[in-house]
Amino acid sequence: MVFGLANGGSGGASFQLVQFDTSLLGAFYEAQSFLRASATLPAIPASTRGPAVEAPWELDEDTRSLERRVNEVRNIDKFIDERSAESKLAGDDRDAKALFTLYRALTKLKAIAEYAAEANTTDSSRRPLDTLLARGLGEIRAYVAEADLDKLDLLYGTKSSRVESQVRLGKDESKVVGAVIQTGAKDDPLPGVTGTEIFTVSITKSGVTQDIEIDLSNISGPITLQALVDYANSQISAIQATDEQGNPLFDADGNPVARYAARFTIEEVSDEGYALAISGLTAETVSLSAAAVEPSLFLAGTTRAIGAGRPAAATFTRLDGIDSADPNAAVRQQFSGTGTPIQQVPEADDSEDLTSGRTNAVVDEIRKQVADLFTELDLGDEEDPLTRPSVETAATAVAVDSQGHVFVIGTTEGDLGNQINRAEGTDVYLSKYDASGNLIWQRLLGASGTAEGYGIAIDSQDNVIVAGKVDGTLDGSELYDGADSFVVKFDNSGDRLWTQQLDSLASDAATAIAVDSNDDIYISGYTSGRFAAGHVHGGGRDAFLARLSADDGSVAASTQYGGAADETARAVTVASDGGVLVAAEEGGREVLRKFDPADLTSEIWSLDLGDLQGGAITAIAEEAGAIYVAGYSGNTSLAGTVAVAHQGQQDGFVTRIDDAGASASAAWTSYVGTGTGDFIEDIAVSAGNVYVAGRTAGDLGGSKSGVTDTFAAKLDGTDGSHLWIEQLGGATGFNGAAGLAFSSRGSSVLTALGLGPGTLQTKQTRNVETQTTLRDGDHFYIAINGGTKRKITIREGDTFAKIASRINRLSFQYIKAEASFSSAGNGLKISVNNGSTVQIFAGDGDRNALPSLGIEPTKIFPTDKIFKLGEEKESEELGGVFGLKFEVGLSLSTERAAKFALGQINDAIAEVQRAYRSLSVNPLAELLKQQAAIESGTVPPHLQAQLANYQNGLTRLVAGGGAAGLFV
Repeated sequence: MVFGLANGGSGGASFQLVQFDTSLLGAFYEAQSFLRASATLPAIPASTRGPAVEAPWELDEDTRSLERRVNEVRNIDKFIDERSAESKLAGDDRDAKALFTLYRALTKLKAIAEYAAEANTTDSSRRPLDTLLARGLGEIRAYVAEADLDKLDLLYGTKSSRVESQVRLGKDESKVVGAVIQTGAKDDPLPGVTGTEIFTVSITKSGVTQDIEIDLSNISGPITLQALVDYANSQISAIQATDEQGNPLFDADGNPVARYAARFTIEEVSDEGYALAISGLTAETVSLSAAAVEPSLFLAGTTRAIGAGRPAAATFTRLDGIDSADPNAAVRQQFSGTGTPIQQVPEADDSEDLTSGRTNAVVDEIRKQVADLFTELDLGDEEDPLTRPSVETAATAVAVDSQGHVFVIGTTEGDLGNQINRAEGTDVYLSKYDASGNLIWQRLLGASGTAEGYGIAIDSQDNVIVAGKVDGTLDGSELYDGADSFVVKFDNSGDRLWTQQLDSLASDAATAIAVDSNDDIYISGYTSGRFAAGHVHGGGRDAFLARLSADDGSVAASTQYGGAADETARAVTVASDGGVLVAAEEGGREVLRKFDPADLTSEIWSLDLGDLQGGAITAIAEEAGAIYVAGYSGNTSLAGTVAVAHQGQQDGFVTRIDDAGASASAAWTSYVGTGTGDFIEDIAVSAGNVYVAGRTAGDLGGSKSGVTDTFAAKLDGTDGSHLWIEQLGGATGFNGAAGLAFSSRGSSVLTALGLGPGTLQTKQTRNVETQTTLRDGDHFYIAINGGTKRKITIREGDTFAKIASRINRLSFQYIKAEASFSSAGNGLKISVNNGSTVQIFAGDGDRNALPSLGIEPTKIFPTDKIFKLGEEKESEELGGVFGLKFEVGLSLSTERAAKFALGQINDAIAEVQRAYRSLSVNPLAELLKQQAAIESGTVPPHLQAQLANYQNGLTRLVAGGGAAGLFV
């Protein structure tokens, strides 16, 4: 008897005490013994196996040098070619033709894998080979899925009786963990806390909110984590629960019953230190606020290390002390999307010759069955999770909501947790943080093609709106080719409210976004044609301005302007009087225009601010009639008086314009630069102070540490003088800020404690549209027992349980779909039922749902077909199910990765050869007959017993079929 983990189907996993039949273990070791003995037996002669054709691997070996074979592959048009000489050897035999075609493709891939696996091959030489590998594997995957076969079923991956999504929907948490605040001993005094601070914990339960003050001056002695936790919890637990009549409640021992379950705890963060956490949030909502707050700046940007092939990472920075002359970076962190995990052999793994194929028939047959069995029943050794490489990621804009939460948008080529990037290039992400930089949630837009995010805005309800361009589709409704502007609106919890893709004949992009007092949305940008009906295209790029409805994103009004030169609207904001301000690059000049919100075709005034001389406009802000336009320029005398002089080359600039209602005038231009290249990328204004951020190639307020450094600066909004400049060094390579946001409550005792102001979010909508990149209308197909393909369409609000229910309605007899459970949340599992075969096909074009599910197109089979259990097969039932067992993450980018890929390719070649042998005889049975005939005409009893024991073990292990649990 041993304990085992039982899969309870829809009921989750539980431990059961189950019977362990030791003969199963004996069967396995008998099989291993037979494996060793059979390895010394001769191979089956070619004349006794396979169809009456000569297989390509039986021809003379290719003796050309590896370099020649690799060069041939470099120039190959396609890996899968049924007109090749190898394929023609099969004649009219469909199965043999498919196998020979695959063999040719695999040998081509083997050549480049061997070359990449050599120690003296450089990484720069491996990169183009890695691209060839991906192309070849893609052709093999597509070919296997569509091959016209007779006796065979071929799979790209591993054969199984089930398939399960690789994405999960996550689980709501009952606690929130803050940032690490104690890196020393747990009982050391907390840094950054004086003991005089006060903050409030507001707890909402059953619709009633109560404020609880936490005054740190009431703690006697040093302010340690434990002292803080004990005091805060004593204040919360002191509030007694009452019954419906308002009478206080006591437990059985007469002790008061606390009204609230929320408690502060200490969380140890591995290898980092200790953090505060707040638990007990299942039925309660907690908000935090501080009595004393100070303003901060939040910067979003990018860092890239020096060196070819080094991906950029997004950066998040909180700058405190901005009211002083010496601000400091209190939070600096970076993050990246993740790419496909790269499979590699372990370091110094010389245990196997990966360059030789495994073609001994008996060894292969037993190795195959044992490996397939352990894979199907999940009995293999537990593997460490694969490392997923960081991929190109950038942050482009940042905004702060009314509670102090921080939202960042940007682009990434990779995945974000369960959000699988389905774009051909980059997709746009949106991340929510608290003021201490703790990630609350992330979303990918789920674009096809390539998408870029340029602007972010927050309305009066704390909804978050992002804008940019997509070359492809966000919602499956694209009719015309070319880039389109898009706007997507989320609520504060991360639910997508609507998506608007402005599809038109012209290519266009929304480069900036703003909201008005009615929460309507303004976007500005450029178009290469007519932005909307009734507009006139002036030639080249024209600037446009559009107003979208807050309710659904529909375009309520728009205007377009431009001449023969290029005009691009780079920045937009809504003025204090409601007018809409647009800063544009028009024929290389800086031009500011004000439009009437009641009629966007009506221009109130325009102002030419000067020739940018190779520069650009990047941002605009307005406060009480003072307008500030920012960017960078080689022009030393843009409009207005020069407040701070230009230093040479491209310098950052801020130009102030005074709005008189019906007209405007430039007051001054202040430059920020070093003469080596300095670029302002964003601007914010508050209480007459102007804040800018960007990148510098010189010493600007500090000593340069990278090729470029991030910087932030504060200017006097009245006269343009510099109040301070902070250069954020410390990182080599290329660094810079792209977005900037001001927060009046960015710094307080809460951030000193690793938390942030606002409501602690522990709950999210756990459906597939919110937690994955699936969208309403995405789909895939299922065919049962070779029947008609049936479409499974994702619907708005779907969960995996709802999708499983629709799948089961295809056939309650032959397919079983269910929401599987794990610590990471629900997934989708599809299994065969009652001896059926189920094939899963990709959806159409951009609406294919499988990538977002983390499922490959495949077939799943009953276990008796997978392992060929039962009576001896007749000749017309020869063949079977064969999987090439290719794994995700094959790469030739490094020597170790190439060695792993080479091993996989050799295994796939061996599987192709096994499949070919299966077309006429059972190699194991044939060999036993030959050996018995040589010895005495009969199979030796000990060998019969070994084989029978092995077969019986297999039969008992998989008895019951399907994905039934084996518990050992």
